[in-house]
Amino acid sequence: MDFQGPEAADLANVHSLNQAYLDELRRHDANASGTVSGIFNVAAELGSLNRAKAALLAQCPFLVFALPEAADSRWTRLFSDDEQADLFGGHARPPESGARLVAATLGFLWELTRRNPYAARLVSGASLDWCERLADSSPVRVFRFAGGEPNLLAPRLALRTEFWTKLLGAGISEDREIRRAAQLCALQTVLTRQPAVHYHRLPAAACLMPAPAMRVADRSKGRADD
Repeated sequence: MDFQGPEAADLANVHSLNQAYLDELRRHDANASGTVSGIFNVAAELGSLNRAKAALLAQCPFLVFALPEAADSRWTRLFSDDEQADLFGGHARPPESGARLVAATLGFLWELTRRNPYAARLVSGASLDWCERLADSSPVRVFRFAGGEPNLLAPRLALRTEFWTKLLGAGISEDREIRRAAQLCALQTVLTRQPAVHYHRLPAAACLMPAPAMRVADRSKGRADD
């Protein structure tokens, strides 16, 4: 089956979520300097962008912020096999702007993973395993989780200075071609530099491997056991 990338409407949603995140940082960090004790601080740099530069960065073809998709412990409550939760159960609390953005992001990714998990991986940088587990969750559980799990938002690849140096340089250039090339290069980094995540559905996929490939895998295992 041919890979189907994100549709125009999907990318429009990505751009809107990026803009909402950058607006959130600008509201909270408008007076922050770009460094803390001499260390490059991505959130402060993003918060100091003017509206025009933020709008250019928001056009990235991927989410410039991350949920900690690789931190399995953060997602236990959502991905557990517990009984269906009541949408209005538990302790309600005022909807904070950050929680609303998390809910909007998870709602978007939930719908996209059910329709096209490969496109969801492309725009979020998450593993296919995480995307498929999100798709298996109910919408009620997703929105309950978004409202009750704190501190889920962070700049994507925040510790990679070279990644953000390029995005905050050529990636917000007024020259469309330069900007597009830098943002696509950043997308490649997002897809190739994320932490390795165990793919829980691998055993099922392995059952579909042709016999010769399985025999090679068995021989490799035998050598490792010696």
